[in-house]
Amino acid sequence: MRFICELSMRFFIICSLFILLMPVTLWSITFGFLVGYLGLLIILICFSISITKNSNKILGVMPLLWLILNVIFLPYTLETYDKTRRDYFYRINHSQELTFIEKINIYGLNIFMSIVAIPIYPEASMESIYLIFPTENGYRTFNSNFFLNSNRIRETISKNPNVNKFNVIWNVSEYSFFQTEARYALALNPCEINKRIVNGETIFEVSVQIQYPNKMEVVLINKPVNLIVEEGLFAYLQKSGWLHPYTAIWIGKNFSNSPYAEKHTVR
Repeated sequence: MRFICELSMRFFIICSLFILLMPVTLWSITFGFLVGYLGLLIILICFSISITKNSNKILGVMPLLWLILNVIFLPYTLETYDKTRRDYFYRINHSQELTFIEKINIYGLNIFMSIVAIPIYPEASMESIYLIFPTENGYRTFNSNFFLNSNRIRETISKNPNVNKFNVIWNVSEYSFFQTEARYALALNPCEINKRIVNGETIFEVSVQIQYPNKMEVVLINKPVNLIVEEGLFAYLQKSGWLHPYTAIWIGKNFSNSPYAEKHTVR
């Protein structure tokens, strides 16, 4: 019985690690990242040691080794990524079709960036992830007051107390990681804000079109490494039917209260 339990536990661990690490590793390989091949080698070696030595300890170390490897090779990975995304966009601009694998690379990039950015930019990440799924009417409604923490939006509302509809725009340079408005710019730029009174309570509705432009270089990180995203690559997937643009409606209230609730629900 003990042997069966240990075997079941090892099988569960192997399957869990396989599901967590293999998709990213294989995606890295198809993107041409050296770290993808080295990561695959680490996974295979650790699995082999675990089976031959009849031990789960190496499996516990494997994710850490995989992470350290990715951190060490990050500059080289970003350099390879930059060359590849430039090549993709050059071909798209010259009316050349990308291969299925190359489309998968861009599709995976959208998912990977969305997941990694969740702790920092949860709203923008959520909007990007929902691009994967078609909508019935082209709209998605989110209940959250997060946008009322934006200095740009608060200033606009305060300066226009008698206006019920106004637009807010951020500069693309405000997308960068260290910019104070990055969280709001990435999720809402540009947006239209509608104000209305319901049962004596002020309700704000922010409408933003979740759709990638045909051409736009966005600098997400410029220190200590450079991370530039060409949004035109994702626009290509939109035209190919792989991503599905929609209009996001963010609904919030209680402008005078602070701090604001930031629980996100969608319908």
